[in-house]
Amino acid sequence: MDFDGTVADTFKPGPGGLGVTEAYQNAVSELFGAQGPEVFDRVGGLQNRTPGELIQHMLSEGPFDNLVDSARAFHERHVHRLGNCVPAGKGLSLEWDDNAPAGAITELLVRLKLSYLMEQVGAQMDNGSCWPQQCSGLASFLDAISWLNRHHDVDILVAIISSGHEQFIRRTFCSWGLPVPPIMLSDDDLRGMGEIESHRRVKPSPFLMTLVHKQWARIRGLRLDQAVTEDMRSHTVMCGDDWRKDGGLAQNCGVPFLWFNPTGAKANDLPEPSVGFRCWTQPAGLLASPETEELLSQGGAFSDIVRQWQRQVVRV
Repeated sequence: MDFDGTVADTFKPGPGGLGVTEAYQNAVSELFGAQGPEVFDRVGGLQNRTPGELIQHMLSEGPFDNLVDSARAFHERHVHRLGNCVPAGKGLSLEWDDNAPAGAITELLVRLKLSYLMEQVGAQMDNGSCWPQQCSGLASFLDAISWLNRHHDVDILVAIISSGHEQFIRRTFCSWGLPVPPIMLSDDDLRGMGEIESHRRVKPSPFLMTLVHKQWARIRGLRLDQAVTEDMRSHTVMCGDDWRKDGGLAQNCGVPFLWFNPTGAKANDLPEPSVGFRCWTQPAGLLASPETEELLSQGGAFSDIVRQWQRQVVRV
């Protein structure tokens, strides 16, 4: 599952007036000064990009020297207060390198943005709910998975694949009183993999699914060979709100796609098979149906299950 906009409505501002977009805007302003928001707007804003992608676009747009000088000055004054925002051993180094400053700038942006958002997790909003709110019907979908795992001979694991950040995701699930998913692949893991080409570390690269399946195999005590990989993919479904990135990941991996589409937007080319829905209660009901239970108990592939769902619902 994707996280932002799929699991948690992080784009809706919290009680402090900040959502993900606003946190990025504030971080860009603090990191780069007055020129930051101007360059941020010129590159089109966040656009669901990873922090590294955003920084690459901003530095390319320029003025490069001015942006780097501002970031270096911020680093000298404030790096000491950002050390605990990311799990030890993850992310990029905060060491400044004048010959290659993009890495430290990316890490500063990530940690600065997180420092704003982490303070809001679990805070009460005007409607009495906590920020961030769950995406519509999410609890029903997770409950359906838990019910199947308890009452049938299945063991569905929830995995998060996100350009977001591990501590924020963990704190969010804890604030909801829900179990933290056992498998998590966040930007904290990916941006530190400098030996891997940058395009392979972002959606819709199938490399991300390989990393998730490695975690799955480790939990199961299995060696990830070709046969195990093929079996895992047949029992995998990708869920997300971005039909290009999340749907593209599903298509590139040959797995079905569940499109969380609360606005009823139209897509040009959804992968096959796929089902779109406005609220998680719809796939929750399908998951708990007798037909699905039978297919799962027989070890059926998720592609067959989602094709069955296609016959039962009208695509959005």
